[in-house]
Amino acid sequence: MNRLLSMILLPALTAGVLIWLYRQKKIRKKIFIICLAGTLAGAGMMVREQLAGDSREVKEVASGGSGMASAELEVRTDSGDRHRVTIAMPERKYTAEEAEKILRQEAGELDSMILGKNRSPDHVEWNLTLPSVFEDTGTEVSWSSDRPDLVSWDGTLSADITEGTEVTLFAALSLEDETYTYSKKLVLYPSREDEAWNRALQDRTDELNEYSDDRSRIVLPDSLDGQHLTWYEKTKKSGALLCLLILAGAFAMVFAEREKKEFVSQKQKEELTRLYPELVCKILLLTSAGLSLRQCMRRLSGDHPEFARCCREIENGTPETEAYAHMGERIGTPEYRRLALLLAQSTRRGGRQFALQLEEESQTAFETRKRNARSAAEKMSVRMALPLMLMLSVVMIIIMVPAMMSF
Repeated sequence: MNRLLSMILLPALTAGVLIWLYRQKKIRKKIFIICLAGTLAGAGMMVREQLAGDSREVKEVASGGSGMASAELEVRTDSGDRHRVTIAMPERKYTAEEAEKILRQEAGELDSMILGKNRSPDHVEWNLTLPSVFEDTGTEVSWSSDRPDLVSWDGTLSADITEGTEVTLFAALSLEDETYTYSKKLVLYPSREDEAWNRALQDRTDELNEYSDDRSRIVLPDSLDGQHLTWYEKTKKSGALLCLLILAGAFAMVFAEREKKEFVSQKQKEELTRLYPELVCKILLLTSAGLSLRQCMRRLSGDHPEFARCCREIENGTPETEAYAHMGERIGTPEYRRLALLLAQSTRRGGRQFALQLEEESQTAFETRKRNARSAAEKMSVRMALPLMLMLSVVMIIIMVPAMMSF
């Protein structure tokens, strides 16, 4: 049960984050359903992959021989806790008799070990398998031959071998202070290494599927040159990746939506700032014509949703001073906060000084617009400098290259 819970921890976390984002209205319902379905699919894939297993239970591990070695293992306790540990194996010492006996045994094993895919030492046509060390005892082996031009120290056959060439292979086995010399006579034939074997395997596969009508699948041969073939295809571990991609995508959508809202809000504020001088002038004209502030706000409610919202708050019983203050805070720019303060003061103190204050605010707003326009023009001239320099460079190249080629 604990193993199953650990397998679905990532999908559960992904699903929990998706649910929280949906409840907080950070992602839309359609996106939430798609991401949740993908998370469930990823959880199923992870369970299937885990049940397939990637480790086996052991009671002992092979010793490191005469050299210090270690084993990377995973251990699980009765409580279900898992730990990754490195078990170090101490160095083992041999007596002279033990070392000589081991060297003789290992030399006897070399007869069959070195052949690799070759069936007999009298017919060698595949690269030899020459071990450099015996892992279980730590015995070191160095190789040579009387024809190094045909057989290299690692057992690779030369491409220049003629049929029936005899070669003597030598090996020096050493364990601690003991050594043993090994020799073996071989008869070499032209190499049949990977390229030839792969070509024969492809030909056999093509032969099996030559008359097949289903081209979407191919039948693989089960034997070649008398050897049984077992095929494997690497399994894809994509369940966890799918969950991580969905989780990253959900957060990316949240941030993208937030950036979009901030961008729209900033554009609205810039547009309101641009229209601020005309808006103040309209309020001044309407109040000078005898309209009250409430009537004036009702007339201007069509210019922006915030003015319409302010009118609805007043109609629903909110005091005018509070409604104007709320409007200034919602818009958030310094100009509209000053305007909200002027409107609130006019409501509390009356309108005798209100017209003069609006006129001063209007003049200040127009001056601010002029300064902003000059600043924007200066920034634009700086931005245009780089394209102009690039165009000038192109013109200079067009003029200078033909002139230089004419010399």
